[in-house]
Amino acid sequence: MGLILRYKNLIAHLVPDGTPGVLLGFIVVVERLRTIIQPFTLRIRLMANITAGHLVLRLLRGQIPKLGVGFWFCGGVEMGLLCLEVLVAGIQAYVFTILLGLYLSEVR
Repeated sequence: MGLILRYKNLIAHLVPDGTPGVLLGFIVVVERLRTIIQPFTLRIRLMANITAGHLVLRLLRGQIPKLGVGFWFCGGVEMGLLCLEVLVAGIQAYVFTILLGLYLSEVR
């Protein structure tokens, strides 16, 4: 919507001060591509972090009983890792919200 409603302001926003006139068109294209690609890179980063957390839990869940330690120790380690994953998910939600707000503020 920002591209349609405020085209000149958006294009002026994409060009840094002091850019040579020869590079104006190229800089606008590069910055426009960056703006389009940002939400996709955010999505990939979040999916990779979530998958990594699940993968670590799955790998450790399979390896801890093989160490020959007691059941309570295994459960404690697993609960600790689960709490860590919940904290990481909260941080990811916070980062996602902040970045989404930044991306949406560029549209206005």
